[in-house]
Amino acid sequence: MSVFSIAVGIIVLGVLVFIHELGHFLVAKWLGVGVLKFSLGFGKKLIGWNWGETEYQIALVPLGGYVKLLGESPEEEVPEAEKRRSFSDQSVLRRTAIVLTGPLMNLLLTLLVWPLIFMIGVQQPSYLSATPVVGWVEPNSPAERAGFLPGDLLVSLNEAPLENWESLITGVLTRPNEEMTIAVERNGQLIAHRLVAEADANTGAGHIGLEPDIPKMVIAAVIEGKPAHEGGMRQGDFIVSINGAPDQDYQEMLRLIKENPGEELAFEIRRGEETLSFRITPIYNPEKESGEVGISFTPGFVNVEMVERRYAMLPALKKGSQEVVRWTGLTFSILGKLVTGKFSIRHLGGPITIVRFAGQAAQSGIIALLHFVAILSLQLAILNVLPIPVLDGGHLAFLFIEKVIGKPVSAKKQELAYKIGFGILVLLIIWVSYNDVEKLFR
Repeated sequence: MSVFSIAVGIIVLGVLVFIHELGHFLVAKWLGVGVLKFSLGFGKKLIGWNWGETEYQIALVPLGGYVKLLGESPEEEVPEAEKRRSFSDQSVLRRTAIVLTGPLMNLLLTLLVWPLIFMIGVQQPSYLSATPVVGWVEPNSPAERAGFLPGDLLVSLNEAPLENWESLITGVLTRPNEEMTIAVERNGQLIAHRLVAEADANTGAGHIGLEPDIPKMVIAAVIEGKPAHEGGMRQGDFIVSINGAPDQDYQEMLRLIKENPGEELAFEIRRGEETLSFRITPIYNPEKESGEVGISFTPGFVNVEMVERRYAMLPALKKGSQEVVRWTGLTFSILGKLVTGKFSIRHLGGPITIVRFAGQAAQSGIIALLHFVAILSLQLAILNVLPIPVLDGGHLAFLFIEKVIGKPVSAKKQELAYKIGFGILVLLIIWVSYNDVEKLFR
């Protein structure tokens, strides 16, 4: 992981945390509640200064932040003259406003960034909006076992119409290890196929093995430290052939890489006007039980036109809102599958994954970076309102209970809940950090 990725990741996290904590801070100030500290990061103070009653600081661990309010703890002793400015002495509605504004600020940032992306312009392969006709079926995949054939027109997924390839991809990605029904039209007949999407070994996303008719391959990403990266391949390189075989398609190239771990392969690459040769040896991936060289592919990048779409302000606002709704649904879908065990916790990413993705997004351009910021900010907003003590959602849950029963939950019960919540959070951070490190070295 490069210094650039680390720097970009820390900046992105810092901005999102600042926006979140700024929400708590501004509403508390507006309502006249005392703010004792505004911290970016946790742990030892690196830089700090005082302005009025508030201490502002940047701390050592850049994985979050907090705003400390006067009288925030029920057990805190507040001078009588200051009680009217104490957080715990505010009405339930006022305290709810202070707590809720943090996640709302992250949501607001998302609602601003996505329309900006559509106004600047987004590029995507034109096949994503094309009619979903099957070009090829991956061997030994769920789709092949279910009986799909090239030329099938995909009609619906679980009775929801499939308008294009993007709607199919989105529907499958969010259904790992889940049975689904995909209807196809073949020779004028409607045929329903039942199948279970496999979970990708690295991401946990659903995969069934269907692709449009896009036989050539361009490298979409090169993973640092893997054979392709060490051998000199770059993002955007067009793979002409492997081991010199003519007219290879996507399926054949993947097969050669997967079936030959430890065997040197000859790659012919087109880079702009140049034709280059590389000799790369795939390494064995025990999770996938196959070879890999550390590249991901964009099928049809050369053969299928990349289209750029720009939107005026009002259409961009509409498209941005649709993206927020879509990604909110995807996030809750994954959370639901985590609870039911359909999505493994081992696929969750932590701080290292965020930093890696931020660096990759920044290297890909401003649109990719803004897209990453929008998704991460939305997910922070959603995760923070989950009813887990120590998160904003835990505070909101206690405020709701207080409103229902007419009195605050006892300090002892709140303290116990916070300890349990903090323990769960620490275990989760340790787990996802372990996942991060394992993926980094794997």
